[in-house]
Amino acid sequence: MQGTTNSDFAQGLALVRAGRLQEAVRFCCGPSNSLPGSGNLQHLGVVLHKLGNKAGAEKSFRTAIREGPDNVDAWASLAEICCEQGRYREGLEYLKEAASLDPRDAGVVTALGTLGLNLKDEEAIRLSLQCITETEPNHALIQALHRALGESPARTEGTV
Repeated sequence: MQGTTNSDFAQGLALVRAGRLQEAVRFCCGPSNSLPGSGNLQHLGVVLHKLGNKAGAEKSFRTAIREGPDNVDAWASLAEICCEQGRYREGLEYLKEAASLDPRDAGVVTALGTLGLNLKDEEAIRLSLQCITETEPNHALIQALHRALGESPARTEGTV
């Protein structure tokens, strides 16, 4: 059994960039690509998601996570799909995992904080606040996160 070749992946990526998504799927999961790597599965998931195949995309992201549990993009993408389907609590758990893997990913920690605020999840709010204050101490979300925790933002100013 043969794995994905670099040229197959490059060709599939070129097709994605050209907007030829249906053709790109063949390069990601065709017969010669039966064992794509975690990164390739992540890209396949993105393509499937753009095509509207949320079930296929979710399966691809879950497989990418099994093969590469440190794939932050796959965790974040899985969270996005869950939220699109109204599965907010599940999506929040995936965002927590993504933020713990890469606390400097501004998109992930902002999404975590925003969803945490909406769901009133103290753990998510605290994790997001910790990550944001370490990387971007003037972030607009900081005050809302402090208020949600019943803290005064002024109390922690100057401590980073």
